[in-house]
Order: sequence, then C-alpha cells, then structure tokens
Amino acid sequence: WRGARAMPSEEPLLSPPGLPEVDSEPRLRDRCCSGVSEYETRVIVSGRRANIASCVLNLVLCQLGLGGLTLPNTFAVIGWLQGTLMLILFAIASSFGMYLLDQACRALPSKTDSSSVATLVAAFFGAGGAYALELLMGLLSFGALVSYMGTIGVQLREVLLAFFQPLPTSRFDGAFSVVNLSVFFAVLVIFPISLLPESITRGSLVGLVANACMLVIMAAIALSVPWIAAWPPVDACAEELPLQTEPVAWISSVAGLLRVAPMFIFSYNGPTGFLPIRAQLWRPGCDPSREVGRRKVFAFIAFGQGVVLINYVLTCWMGYMTFCASTPVNVLDGYAAS
Repeated sequence: WRGARAMPSEEPLLSPPGLPEVDSEPRLRDRCCSGVSEYETRVIVSGRRANIASCVLNLVLCQLGLGGLTLPNTFAVIGWLQGTLMLILFAIASSFGMYLLDQACRALPSKTDSSSVATLVAAFFGAGGAYALELLMGLLSFGALVSYMGTIGVQLREVLLAFFQPLPTSRFDGAFSVVNLSVFFAVLVIFPISLLPESITRGSLVGLVANACMLVIMAAIALSVPWIAAWPPVDACAEELPLQTEPVAWISSVAGLLRVAPMFIFSYNGPTGFLPIRAQLWRPGCDPSREVGRRKVFAFIAFGQGVVLINYVLTCWMGYMTFCASTPVNVLDGYAAS
C-alpha cells in the first residue's frame, strides 16, 4: 500500500511486457483493500477525506434555517433569560445525541457502513428497527415540509403583492392566497426537485446559496434593531405595536414551555446529518479496524454547535429586542414588506 501511495497519481500501474493492460483502480483496490468493506473501499480509492473545519461548516449548514427565524418568538413566550437557558440546554442535548451516535458507531464491527442513521439502526435493531426509523423520518420530513410550505406561501404572497398591487384585492386574494401558493410551490417546484438524482441535489452549492440567504436575513434583522448611542445600546421595544411592553426575563408557564419546546428541537437537528459528516473524517488507509479519532469528532461537534448556538442567541436577542411581546412566530413577518 505504501508503494502504491508513493507512485505518482498520473502514472498507471502497468502489466508485465506481453500481457494486456489492466485498469489501475481495481488493481489498487485489490492490492491494498482486501477485506475492507465496500464503503471503506470507495473512501480509500477515491482518497476523499475532510478536515475538522469542513465538518464544522457542514454541521452548521445542516442546522441553520427556518428554525432560527422562529426562535425569537420563544423569548416572547417564556422570557429572554429562560429562552437563553433553553437554547444552551438544547444545544447540549443535541451534542449529547451526536456523542451517542458516535459511540454506537464504535460498537459496530469494523467493516460495517456507519455513514447513515438507517444503516446504523438496521445493524442494531434489524429490519424492524429500520422500518420504524423510516416511518419516524417520514413524519419528521412531513412536519418540516409543512413548516417550510407555510413560510414560503407567506413570503411569496408578499413578493407577488408588491408586483400585482394594482389588481383588486378580492381577485388577488383568490388567485394568490397563502394556501394556493404553498400548494403551487410544493407540486411544481419541490416535488420535481425531489425526483432528481442524489448526485445533483446533494452538492454543496445548494446549501451555500441557502445559507448565504440566511446571512442576508440575519444582517437585515441586525440592521432593524433600534440601536442607540447610549448604554444599553438598544432602545428595546421601541416599535409602536399593540402588545409592546418592556423585555421580560422569565415567564413561568408550563403551557408556554410545551409550546416552544418543538421549536428548539426543530432548530437543533444536527444529529440527523451527523453520521454522513462523521464518515468524511475517514483517512485513506487499509486498516479496517481504524476508527475515526475521538478528538476530531468531539472537536467538530463542539465548534459546530458553538457556532449554531451563537447564531441562535444573537438572532433571538435582536428579534426580541425589536418587537418584545409582539414578536411574531416568524420574525420576518414583523418587518414591513417595503
């Protein structure tokens, strides 16, 4: 294997004189990867690997999204201090879930593919566990789709309203209602995209574009905060809204906690994408017993969750300090379309 690695990548492995040429990649596979699983062979031959920085980026990208826009409302429901503590608590819980997934991977035989939750569950619980996981993932995806569809419908309506304002209101409401726009987008955009090959849709460009949009949204939220040249630097609750009051640190309400808990869980969905990211930490090598380094795994979990936590805390504080008790469920709905 060392000799094969030392050879220049552009020079193929040649057969002895008089014999037909053979493909270098299968010979490389046979030469160094005997007894290694198909998944490990793909990683070894292709030489794919990721450093901690890229894993941190992927972990952050798979969590930031609509959840961050709904979290400011949690401060209005349970208070800014209790909301901050809940953000920290759920960040720790999500990190612990990824730690448990890592421990489960280490308990598997060395040749087992642990690059997805499905293969991990099937290895421990068999076919029944795999089917149960598919059902739970289907429910999770359906709930996420409903949330995104509602948000997309509202935002599309605002965009179309800006272009078709001269139309009579009744005609506009009938043709471009939130329900109609949500169904239109789901049937004609999301469903066709879901049928595309995974090799097209899993590219990093889609995620980068989406998160670039999130950065623009965060910048808009930050600029909309009523900043003042004094201490504290924010004129909290400066907007004239019906429910506007002073910021509240703690609101004791069991019903409120039950209402906002799903928002925290939805926002910290790192465990769902953890295993594919972890799998990229495999280094090219032929030892099937080689494990992903614990320090590497813990490092990208800690840094990734730290970045997500900071992002959520800042978004919640800026949104809540702008609207206080009137903070909408989607913070974007509180800003004027113009």
